Amino acid sequence: MSRRDFRKRNKRNQRRKWLAIIFLSVVMTFGSYQLVFADQDMRALIANWLQNKTAESIADIDTVIKDEQSKQTERLKKELYETIKTVEGEWDSFVENEKQERVTALKAYADKLIEDLPREASVQQKEAYITNINAIVQAAKKELEAISLEQSQAFPTEKQVEGE
Repeated sequence: MSRRDFRKRNKRNQRRKWLAIIFLSVVMTFGSYQLVFADQDMRALIANWLQNKTAESIADIDTVIKDEQSKQTERLKKELYETIKTVEGEWDSFVENEKQERVTALKAYADKLIEDLPREASVQQKEAYITNINAIVQAAKKELEAISLEQSQAFPTEKQVEGE
C-alpha cells in the first residue's frame, strides 16, 4: 500500500467520522422537537400543557394549604389550652371569693338572728334556734361547694383540647 492510498483511505475515514458526528448532532438537537402543522395540533398541545400545569399548580397549592392548616391547628390548640388555664385560674379565685362573701354574709345574718332572740326565751329554745340556723348555714355551704365542683368540671383538660 502506497502512501497515496493510505492518505485517501485516511481522508475517507475522517469524512465518515465528521458526517457521523454531524448526523448525531442534528438528531440529538432536533429529536426532542415535535413537528406541529399550522393550526392542527397547536391547540391540543397548548391545552395539554395548560392542563398539566394547572394540575401541578393545584396539587402544589393543596399541599401548602394542608401544611399551613396543620401548623395553625397546633398553634390554635396551644393558645386555646393556655387561655383555658388562665380563665380556669381566674374562675377558681372568683368562685372562692364569692363563697367567702356568701359564707361571711350567712354568718353575719345568723349572728344578727341570734342577737335578736327574745331575751326571755328559754335556753332550750335558744339552743334549738341556733342548731336550726347552723344547719341552714351548713346546707348553704354544701350548695356552694356543689356549684364550685360543677363549674370546675366545665373546663376541658389539655387532653380534651388536643383530642378535638
